[in-house]
Amino acid sequence: STTTTTSAPPMLITTPLCSTASWNQTMSIIAGSTSSAGSTSTLLYNPYDIDYDGYANLYVVDYTNHRIQRFQLG
Repeated sequence: STTTTTSAPPMLITTPLCSTASWNQTMSIIAGSTSSAGSTSTLLYNPYDIDYDGYANLYVVDYTNHRIQRFQLG
């Protein structure tokens, strides 16, 4: 007899968003630096786009470094 145990996935966070929501071009630096480009986790080199998932992870497309960085909530 074989016993298989699986874990439940982390709780999915739902963020209600108005269908007419919009953002302006104002920004705040919350991590890293804008004074120099780089390839460490605190530096981006031509960030191109962002997105987030239902688990509140933020994804940043770092164009010139050819990568997508994930930033976890908390």
